Amino acid sequence: MQFMVTCGFLLMYFLGTAASWRILALIGSVPCVLQVVGLFFIPESPRWLAKIGREEELSTTLHSFRGKNADISQEAADITRRYACSLLVSHGIY
Repeated sequence: MQFMVTCGFLLMYFLGTAASWRILALIGSVPCVLQVVGLFFIPESPRWLAKIGREEELSTTLHSFRGKNADISQEAADITRRYACSLLVSHGIY
């Protein structure tokens, strides 16, 4: 990660000798815009879905991650049990 950041700084430094700061700002904003657009296509985490009580969507998401023929029953039960316990503890019920 640090290597990639250093390479990005180095690239911008060398591009800065040939381009104005406005062009560099536009080049630097491209990855940010791509990440914001990509956020709309990332599925919800099965753990997050268990945390808010959406078990049906949890199964659907696990099937999309593991494949349609995968047996996800044990993994879904583990996730649901783990987050059900953490919800009880966080709300002071347990």
